[in-house]
Formats: sequence, structure tokens, C-alpha cells
Amino acid sequence: MNGFIACRSDEIIPEFKFERENAQTPEDGSVIWVIENGEKRKAAVFDGENKRFFPYNNE
Repeated sequence: MNGFIACRSDEIIPEFKFERENAQTPEDGSVIWVIENGEKRKAAVFDGENKRFFPYNNE
């Protein structure tokens, strides 16, 4: 179990949300990885200031 629902698009869908103000969050720069067709790639990176994951763009 990884806390995220399997999705066939590039969306990242959490299985749960914290509703309280001081909910524990990942460290700034934490990465969500995706493995597709045997290739590992970054899908999202956590922004500690905004307290959310943003899609990773390798461009």
C-alpha cells in the first residue's frame, strides 16, 4: 500500500486526506515515483512551502 490510487492517466490521486491544520507532511523535495513499462520516472515533487505535490516536469 502506498497511499495513492492506481490511475491510468498522469493524475496523482491520494487514498486519503488530512483534514486538520497540523497534519504531518512529507519533507520538502520528497518525490513520488512511477514505474511504467519497466521505466522508473519522477511523477511529482513535494513543495514544503505550499504543502502539496506538484507534477514533475523534466523539460
